[in-house]
Parts: sequence; C-alpha cells; structure tokens
Amino acid sequence: MASFTPDNNRAALNALTQRYQEGRRTAIRQDAADQEQLFEKALEELSKLKGLLEGAQTDHRYDSDDEPADHGAIAQEIVRIARETDKKTEPKHDATKERLPSSYIPGEPAPEQTTDTQAPSEKPSDTDGLAAALEKISAPRGKDDAQPASAKKTPDADEEEQDNFPYYLFMNQGDSPTMPAHDATLPQGVLTQVVNTMRENGCSDEAIARCITECGGNPDDYVHDSAENRDIRQRLDDMNRRDEEQRQELERLSRRTRPLTDDEHNEVSKSEAETDSVAQSLGLQTPRYIPGESVKGYQRRCAKLLQSHSADWKNTDLSKLPPEVFELASRQIHKDAQEAASRPMRYKDSDPIRPVTQRSPTGHTRTEYRGSFRSAFGAFMS
Repeated sequence: MASFTPDNNRAALNALTQRYQEGRRTAIRQDAADQEQLFEKALEELSKLKGLLEGAQTDHRYDSDDEPADHGAIAQEIVRIARETDKKTEPKHDATKERLPSSYIPGEPAPEQTTDTQAPSEKPSDTDGLAAALEKISAPRGKDDAQPASAKKTPDADEEEQDNFPYYLFMNQGDSPTMPAHDATLPQGVLTQVVNTMRENGCSDEAIARCITECGGNPDDYVHDSAENRDIRQRLDDMNRRDEEQRQELERLSRRTRPLTDDEHNEVSKSEAETDSVAQSLGLQTPRYIPGESVKGYQRRCAKLLQSHSADWKNTDLSKLPPEVFELASRQIHKDAQEAASRPMRYKDSDPIRPVTQRSPTGHTRTEYRGSFRSAFGAFMS
C-alpha cells in the first residue's frame, strides 16, 4: 500500500505548476484566451497551496492560528485542481464513446468500466488513495501526454517554438523582469531574443543580467560590454552603413556607365570632327567626349558651343528639344557657324594677335594668327 507523506504534496505541486505554466505559454502562442485564464486561475490556487505548505501566513481557508495546516486537505485540493483543470483543457470526447470514471487521473491508461466505477467520486478520502493520486500527478508524463492534443508538436515545431517564444512574459513595467522559479535553462537562441528585445525597450544592463540569471543563463555571455564599448560599436555600425550606401551608389553608377558600341563611337567621332572644323576657324576649343556620356548628350554640347553664331537658335535651350527637332537645329547651327567663320572679321585696335590652328581634311595642320594689326605692330609705326 502507498503511504502518504507531506512530500507527496510538494512533488505534486511542483509538477502541476510546471505543467500549467507550460500550458499557459502554449495558450498564449495560440491566442487561446480561455485556456490562458484557466491556467492562470489554477496557478494562483497552486501558489496559495504552496505558501500554505511552506508555512506562509495566507488567507487560505485551511490556514489558522491555532492549528497547523492539514496536509490531507491540501492533498485533496491538489487532486481537485488537477482534475478540474485537466478536464477543461483536454480534448472533448465523442459522445458515442464510453465515459471514463470521475476518479480517472489524466495521463494514465483508461481503466475498464465496471458497475463500481460508474458512480461519481469527486475526491479520494483515504490516505492511500490520496497518496496514489499524488504519485500519479507527480509522475513524469509521456511525450504525447505532456500537453493537449491541439498543442502537440510536429517534427519541425522545435525551431518555430523557439522563434515564437513569449519572452515578453519575463518583463514587467518599470524595467523589472520576472521569471518563474521552476524554469530550466532556456535555449541560447531564445536568450538572445530576450536580450535583444530588452535592449530595444531600453532596459538597463542590470535588469538584463537579472533576467538572464533567472532564465538559467550566464549574464557574462550577454552583458559583457560597457556603455563606452557599445558607443564604439554603434559608431562602427554607422560607418559600415555609410560605406554600404556608398558602395551601392557606385554600383548603381557603374551599371549606368556602359562601353560604347562601334556605331556610337563612329557618331561621336563624326560629331567631334564636324564641330572641330568650324570651332578652329572661330578660335574655339572643341569639347572632348566624357566616358559614360551618351551620344546625344555629347552632340548637344557640341551644338551649344556654336549656338551663339546662329541667329535662329542662339536663345533656345537645346536640352529641352525633342530628338527630331534637335537634328534640324544642329544642322542649322553648324551651317550658320561655318558662314560666320568664312566672313572676314573686323578687329578692334585693342584686340591682340592670337594663333588659330586648323586641320585640313587630308590631315595637315595649319596655324594662322588673327587679331588687330595695330595691336601687333603699333609700336613700330610712326
């Protein structure tokens, strides 16, 4: 026969507390408000029983100033809480299935139904029955019975559970994290999420260290740098972010800059030669092609150099002209510039002599000096 001792109460309380706290976390992840409230209520009652068992002065109905706590009554309350809570949280049975006796302990194999087991039995009143019930509650539950069927894990659920771990349960208002005392060491990934979230919320290092300690971790692994080191790390992160932005900008510009095709090279060379033949006669310097520049952009720059010699287009913004209109304007500007270069020029007496170099179509180079004769030889004139 099983013997009843107060240690049965303590073991059963610890087992139920751990089981219901796990159930509460599962209910929070699944947004099951009813089950969450049910587990909260059960944990509150278990907390009162635990305080009564340890001799704390509470308002529990079994505590009195004259007599010590009744361990038998505490055992009956533990069994009652376990049966009521598990009955409400376990999946509903099919009405066509055989009903289990009221003395059935959740997690144990269903007993065979007899006429003796049909009568309801709310609480075992004998010592042996209480001890047996508490031993069943305290016994480790199987993997499939540790939680309701709706909360059983799939083979790939461990990683998802770690990602969805409700680490916000460990933080109260005022930067004072709390942690259930029974919880074992949490996975490192979960602890890292807790630390990162607390840092984002502005928690101090002392609060983070207390939370890690209560979670069973080593604070030195997570809170090992000072405010100065964090400031240095923040500046380094800012520098890395700026470098990354500049690198992306350079990549964007490099994608825009592409080598010219053979046809585009020919167009650039033709535009440069046509402009240079007129610009040299006018004493102007032909602009050079800039790598990465479009052919149309270079042609507009060449036309702008000679634009002032065209009476029709000298006040027009060439950059706003459509391609078809610009073709007409470019030909007219070059024609007007050639006529201006062929006309004899009148120089002021103060205009200095300047060299003008021209290249002929055959490749010969010729240098002419243009300017005022009096400016060049006035000192030798009487």
